[in-house]
Amino acid sequence: MSAQTSELVDTSGNAFVRLCSAIDKENGTDEETRNLIMCLGYVSGFVDALDSYSVFREALTKQKEHKLFCKPEEIERGQVVRIVLKYIRNHPEHAHGPTGVLFIGALREAYPCTK
Repeated sequence: MSAQTSELVDTSGNAFVRLCSAIDKENGTDEETRNLIMCLGYVSGFVDALDSYSVFREALTKQKEHKLFCKPEEIERGQVVRIVLKYIRNHPEHAHGPTGVLFIGALREAYPCTK
């Protein structure tokens, strides 16, 4: 099995790019459609986990958490996919890294917190 096919979407930004690249295609293949559904599921889970963690941590510590990024309250998952894809493509030297790290880097860049 090649390294390319053995990469998992959560362990490699390259795998995320392969899975999610059809986001803006109008007439994708059946495989691209399946990949996009999996991509949006991954992104939804990741965003929900980040949001839940923030709420849980603040409740547990009774302190306002220092935010890594300040995204809008509601953001479309397709927009998140585009932000992360752009970030990975703009930082190819990090594309082999864990998707979660790249995900947070992309959101920090797109939605920095101002003081």
